[in-house]
Amino acid sequence: MCGISGFQLLKDINLDCDSLLKKINNKILHRGPDDQGNWKSEIDRVYLGHRRLSIIDLSSNASQPMISYNERFVLIFNGEIYNFKKLILKNKSLTDLEIKSDTRLLLELISMKGISNALKLIEGMFAFCLWDKKEKTFHLVRDRFGEKPLFYLLNDNEFIFGSEIKVITEFYQTKKLETNEKSFKFFFALGYIPAPLSVYKNIVKVQPAEIVSIKKGKLISKNKYWKTSSLNSNVYDQENIKEEIERSVENMMIADVEVGCFLSGGVDSSIIASIMQNKSKKKIKTFSIGFNETEYDESTYAKKIAHYLKTDHYEMIVSIDDLLKHINLLTKIYDEPFGDSSCLPTLFISKFASDYVKVCLSGDGGDEMFLGYNRYIFAQKYQRLIFNQSIIKTTLLKLLSIIPIGLYDYLSYPISKTFGFQGLSHKIQKIKNVLESKNNIDFYARLNVMDNNLIDFLANEFNEYKDSIKNEEFVRSIQLLDFNYYLPNDILVKVDRASMKNSLEVRSPFLNHKLYEKMSNISSEIKLQNSVSKNILKRILSNYLPSNLYNRPKMGFAIPLNRWMKASKLNKKIDMVINETKWEICNIDRNEIITNWRKFQKYKFCPPALIWNYFIAGLWIEENLK
Repeated sequence: MCGISGFQLLKDINLDCDSLLKKINNKILHRGPDDQGNWKSEIDRVYLGHRRLSIIDLSSNASQPMISYNERFVLIFNGEIYNFKKLILKNKSLTDLEIKSDTRLLLELISMKGISNALKLIEGMFAFCLWDKKEKTFHLVRDRFGEKPLFYLLNDNEFIFGSEIKVITEFYQTKKLETNEKSFKFFFALGYIPAPLSVYKNIVKVQPAEIVSIKKGKLISKNKYWKTSSLNSNVYDQENIKEEIERSVENMMIADVEVGCFLSGGVDSSIIASIMQNKSKKKIKTFSIGFNETEYDESTYAKKIAHYLKTDHYEMIVSIDDLLKHINLLTKIYDEPFGDSSCLPTLFISKFASDYVKVCLSGDGGDEMFLGYNRYIFAQKYQRLIFNQSIIKTTLLKLLSIIPIGLYDYLSYPISKTFGFQGLSHKIQKIKNVLESKNNIDFYARLNVMDNNLIDFLANEFNEYKDSIKNEEFVRSIQLLDFNYYLPNDILVKVDRASMKNSLEVRSPFLNHKLYEKMSNISSEIKLQNSVSKNILKRILSNYLPSNLYNRPKMGFAIPLNRWMKASKLNKKIDMVINETKWEICNIDRNEIITNWRKFQKYKFCPPALIWNYFIAGLWIEENLK
């Protein structure tokens, strides 16, 4: 795992390019503290930098930037190719080259077969830049699911790219960059900014499974080499799925350093840990995190599973004080507003695990792959009610509309604390929103939106996937939108930045495209049989663990945000940020944000996550635009 950076000057500019490359490369030191390298072509004014976290082939033979044996290509690569040894064995011409690292394997595959054909063969997570010296062309590439990040800026003067936005802002300086109004709309609606957008107008995210080609300062093509489409042959072989998961875990255990595992106590991480321990000749290290608030704490379950599996288990408990100490780091780690509050425990567990191992396996992608979110069951149960103009639906909507939405909080206030009715207006509004859904796209927007004023905006933006899901079953269409929006732009961003901040590589066995293609053959009815989420995965897990260790309601990896917001320290900090932020710099309606904050303080009128988004956006503006 590594960090990459580089640039090409498109005009004669008086710059100390060697010093500048070193400067931007050092901004991602945390992604690769073990080694660094650079390469330049003064004729083409191309400068490439690399930071290395040594995982496979710890020798200098795997150092980067790496030049192909035919000297045509220069590669800087961030990630892992899990099947690289198998590919070498299958191809005699590669065997003869005595390849020992996955980076060399990729580079020589590209030299022999071309970039598109090489990508079809490899399994892994990655982001890389390939400079073709012959064609004078850059190719920027991300893995299929978007586990590893890649950003770029292209204008008349320069082309800059890197593993994190801070590479570009260090080169370009934020004073020259204009924020993106649409990005803030996405952020307040969803809590993240989806690719290809970034918080800055001129900085672009390479999308998952995308090849971006740039020549002489011009974008010449953007192509997808793989898509999260459906196969739908309705073939279901549980043993085959089990074997694919086991193969994926075993492949991701390959490293020249020790590999551990995150263990939350949930189904996803439990099956990964179970397979790892089953495949390992010694005790694997497992890591869990818990909260002082018992309703959010799964660490006790993780401990029981670790005891059953006989792993070498480590746990930590965090509190609101831990939260407060790290809040100001978030804008520096994520470079743009990022609202998923579970990034905090992810940051803590990554730092904790990095004291013991350099690589951890995680259960990320299990919810999307095996239908683990409650929204899938909700969609399955209420599809007919949502889209049919039934008397029940019409009557329910009329009943909910009798009282103005804002009055629900006033009416419920006397009993809100006793019966847990805080935020009743928001909950009623969410039900109304969903019942008023016009189609699958509209449903997804209404289900996920945090700010009701942005429903139409979201639905319109999601329409780019309209054709790709129009023939899909309802639940499957939601799953596809999760794969295209939520997974790569929220979950995987959270994990990458939190782990790499601590020089820890995190691998996700469920994010295996062969497993995805096999799961796509299975209907949602089978995956959610008897309205049981992750039905298939739980059956597989029963081969490793007794059901009493994992059969319980899903908790999710979240912090007790609502409770913590009541704490005086955090409440005062949020109040100060919301009231003092210069929102107008980003064309954001200051009055709307302050009004929503005051309503939340008194009646919990909007979800806590929206207030958190305001807070994070304010911190980011203060840090970057002051």
